[in-house]
Amino acid sequence: MGKPTSTNILSPVSPISSPVKTGPSSRPFELRVPSYRPNEGHVRGPCPALNALANRGHLPYDGRNITFGKIVHAMQKGMGLSYGFAVFMAIGTFTLMRRPSLKAFDLHEIDKHGYIEHNASVTRDDTPKGQKYAPLDIDHARLQAFLDKSHVTPTSQGKCVITAETIVDERIELELKSQPLKPLYAEIARAEFAMVLEIFGAGKDKEVPTEAVRTLLEKEEFPPDWKPTHVLHLWDAIKMSSHIRKLMDERRMDEPVAHAMLREPPQGQDKEAHHQGLLELTTEWWQQYWQSKEVGGV
Repeated sequence: MGKPTSTNILSPVSPISSPVKTGPSSRPFELRVPSYRPNEGHVRGPCPALNALANRGHLPYDGRNITFGKIVHAMQKGMGLSYGFAVFMAIGTFTLMRRPSLKAFDLHEIDKHGYIEHNASVTRDDTPKGQKYAPLDIDHARLQAFLDKSHVTPTSQGKCVITAETIVDERIELELKSQPLKPLYAEIARAEFAMVLEIFGAGKDKEVPTEAVRTLLEKEEFPPDWKPTHVLHLWDAIKMSSHIRKLMDERRMDEPVAHAMLREPPQGQDKEAHHQGLLELTTEWWQQYWQSKEVGGV
């Protein structure tokens, strides 16, 4: 399979307007409208957030020549990350892409499997075994299955929202159906949605309107007229990611073996072997659960 050079090409719109400064002068936030859409020769990758930053103009419209400084700038201006958090994200990006020299890259290069891109994605299919690059096209049915898990809460004023619990349900389901994730990529998958909750979420529970999530993940744009309302620090994202992991661990330990056995095996895997693996995994969860009870843990 050759190296992909572009994703779905959508019709371009009129040139983007000049940046409009918004908010207190001490905050580095910009709102750039209208969103730009990739044209022939422009590239996008499998990361909805980076694609959205390019579509709004915080990263180069063509998706090319992404430098360390451009990532820092875009994540501050476009997503409200603190300078320290933006630098942390840029370091992580270049480290995972094996670019210690900080050589610039194009967005489609993130598509190389096992660098930043990972299986059990909410928006893309898993990378077939033996393939070097992941699918770039959005799997709309997969994404819709996630959005269908949204629900009304006592504080959402009658609107369907995505919560930490929604993400926990989806991550457990995806990881059961997918090829096993290495701990690093399981952490990346949690962190991605921890940032969504912290950036777009409202209230104590960081509830995010379902349509805002759809806009980000399906259209790969930020919601119309949206701009960051606060500075997001690294520690806030770490706390939310840890919260999601804790809920996932608790949910897994509470999941009955019989329910886990009903899950379909990953494509190409023998069903009996899949069930045996689930049995062993669930037994291990219960053993860990009772051990933690004995030592006063969970």
